[in-house]
Amino acid sequence: VVKKEFAWRVNHMVSLPSSLGEGVGGEEDGEEVGSWSNSRRDPRERFAARDVGVGEKDTAGGTTRVVMPNFITPRPARIILIRHGESEGNRDESVYTTKADWKIGLTQLGRNQARLAGRRLRDIVGAGDVHIYHSPYMRAVDTTREILKSLDPDQVKSVREEPRISEQQFGNLRDVEAIRRCKEERKVFGRFFFRFPDGEAGLDVYSRVTTFIGTLRRDQRDENSTVVIVTHGLALRLFLMRWF
Repeated sequence: VVKKEFAWRVNHMVSLPSSLGEGVGGEEDGEEVGSWSNSRRDPRERFAARDVGVGEKDTAGGTTRVVMPNFITPRPARIILIRHGESEGNRDESVYTTKADWKIGLTQLGRNQARLAGRRLRDIVGAGDVHIYHSPYMRAVDTTREILKSLDPDQVKSVREEPRISEQQFGNLRDVEAIRRCKEERKVFGRFFFRFPDGEAGLDVYSRVTTFIGTLRRDQRDENSTVVIVTHGLALRLFLMRWF
């Protein structure tokens, strides 16, 4: 009986507009449910038809109008964004000419800043669960290590290195004066679209941060947890731009 009722509802759904994919209104009544499972149909039709309890009879038109449930994916209680502490490159830009950007670590002041961030984080989250994502750049890794010293290991449910929230790529070993000239040119061209030679534009960072947000939403469904993201200035700002 359930199978027949299910098939009846499937075969009497209103077809969606052609721009959204072919509907099922053209199928013969009484067709077996198995034959309806066709990947060419719009996915919203397949989802709606699976739920026998969803839909209401439109007596005037003799069809079933399917009511799609409005699902909201659970979100964590809060997301905290943390920029890494002061780096060697922040203190002395000439470091970029002799050291790969991803290898540049924190200064002593940067480590102190990271420890302070850890204590403030502990005050905010209390004993609640924490999930941490961090950039693979050494200054972000070092910041994460200092933050973890202030948290109970049992409350830290995951720590993940995430390349998509790394620093904007400015090119490999760089000449400081060349980078300064590029930054002046960027002001004229537009900060978001200007691409550094052998590097990235802000648009590229925005695109990879966008894909990270998709992963974050799939991964984090505990409404009582806190997600901490340890990243870089531009990635942090573009995360906010994309999230909101």
